[in-house]
Amino acid sequence: MLYDYSYYPYWHHHPGYGLAATLFYFLPAIVAFVRGHHSRVGILLLNFFLGWSGLGWIVALIWSLSPVRYYWHAEWGPPPWYRGPGARW
Repeated sequence: MLYDYSYYPYWHHHPGYGLAATLFYFLPAIVAFVRGHHSRVGILLLNFFLGWSGLGWIVALIWSLSPVRYYWHAEWGPPPWYRGPGARW
């Protein structure tokens, strides 16, 4: 048996809730990294240092959901998914 549940007499003492709370706290940073946001490190730092305030967490979440800018090198041309001006199709 992985855990002796008799050791955790109250539901909020179970280690799974700590993991869930940590994942929820870092949700804005997780979203930013999954989306490949250009400011993902800034979002992570904002989330880490000011996320506890609630307002910092909301700002980080909104920032992580903002549009993502994609950059590419002029010699390589646009990425294959780009269909705007200058795309080679």
